[in-house]
Amino acid sequence: MLSELAVQVEALGARLCADPDVVTRHITELQAIDLIAQKQLHLAELLTADCPRAAVEAMRIEEVKRRIGMALPGQPD
Repeated sequence: MLSELAVQVEALGARLCADPDVVTRHITELQAIDLIAQKQLHLAELLTADCPRAAVEAMRIEEVKRRIGMALPGQPD
């Protein structure tokens, strides 16, 4: 379900980016939409991963990697 939502969020962002006026006025918000979709995909990949540590290491968004990595068992507080 998280993957499906991420695809829908990305599609929404792409539709909004098709309008140059929207892009000009809302570039920061459009970037936030993209980041939300990427984070959702990372979470979806983590939930379905055979090896959670490997899934965290494969994440491309450092903030998500750090926050989730710290929450894994065996990590220092």
